[in-house]
Amino acid sequence: MDNNISAWLEEADDDMLDDFDPDEDDSDGDVLDNPENSDESVENESDSEMSCSDDSIRNDFRGYNKDTDVEEIRALIGLLYIAGMLRNNHINLSDLWANDGFSPYIFRAVMSERRFYLLLRALRFDNIHTRNERKTIDNLAPIRTVFDEFVNRCISFYTPGEYCTIDEMLEGFRGRCKFRQYIANKPNKYGIKIFALVDSRVFYTVNMEIYAGKQPIGPFLQNNSGASVVKRMLKPIAKTGRNITIDNWFTSVPLAVELLKDYKTTIVGTLKKNKREIPTCFLDTKNRQICSTKFGFGDNNCLLLSYVPKKGKNVMMLSTIHTQGDIDPNSGDKKLPEVISFYNMSKGGVDVVDELKGEYSVSRNSHRWPLTVFFSLLNIAGINS
Repeated sequence: MDNNISAWLEEADDDMLDDFDPDEDDSDGDVLDNPENSDESVENESDSEMSCSDDSIRNDFRGYNKDTDVEEIRALIGLLYIAGMLRNNHINLSDLWANDGFSPYIFRAVMSERRFYLLLRALRFDNIHTRNERKTIDNLAPIRTVFDEFVNRCISFYTPGEYCTIDEMLEGFRGRCKFRQYIANKPNKYGIKIFALVDSRVFYTVNMEIYAGKQPIGPFLQNNSGASVVKRMLKPIAKTGRNITIDNWFTSVPLAVELLKDYKTTIVGTLKKNKREIPTCFLDTKNRQICSTKFGFGDNNCLLLSYVPKKGKNVMMLSTIHTQGDIDPNSGDKKLPEVISFYNMSKGGVDVVDELKGEYSVSRNSHRWPLTVFFSLLNIAGINS
């Protein structure tokens, strides 16, 4: 993915580089240099505490606010990757640049600590002079160009395998953002939600979409329902005969039928019990034996199953790739249907990407959500490469 990053920089408009202005404050917040500043404190800081006056910036960075270029931005990204590789992404900058014999020499050799901090603080991904105008029709205006270009290159550089996963990522962020989400079962709890299409076997991220809440009326207004998200995400693999594995937030019988008919794509997914297409006999578990399975076959090529792993619990699954109600012989006394075994094998694509991103993450604490998204793109680029 080095070609991706190089292409961004080489094809960037001159005015975007000119907009790296350390004297300008666009009220998106700053990079947090000190990891001791907790995420919770970000929400409680006043606007005056989250921004610096022009005079203070000029005084603090006097002699360091020279013009930048592509080579220096490449060096900045390289240092972020090195810090991630050393698992020092949350180490204070003064410790990374310390001349005490314990800190890596590479950081001091490439650029000064204050220059590194200044570049991160001034880093923007769009033309700031037209941002307010673009914000009237797009909540993602500060990162739209870079994000879309990255996704397009991920799509064009790799052909995914036959099994893919669609799920959501959550980039941890507690600063100001109108579409910040809370997801209780994610490690970060609060952050930027990103839907992703991932190859289930090699964990290559093929397609992504940031959840931006309700967009203003205009070209970026779209339906955020689970079915609509799935249909947008699978466009790169539509009508290729592949299978996608999804969870119960996305899965529905109408979606499964539509994907099979119009997109030539099969699905396997868990199913919520409140779907009206489910027969009542599949929901009643009072007289069911533990590890028993009920199968239902529809005229629309859908296989519905109800599995009771323990008393009082009912697992509902829907599949359009399986045509028979077979039991996995390797599941032993659990007597798992092959549909569930297949789901367990292919469901973890996005979760594994999240785990790999955290292993050698380049992300640093930030008050600016576009920078948080950019760090995520760098992490995904490292995995895809």
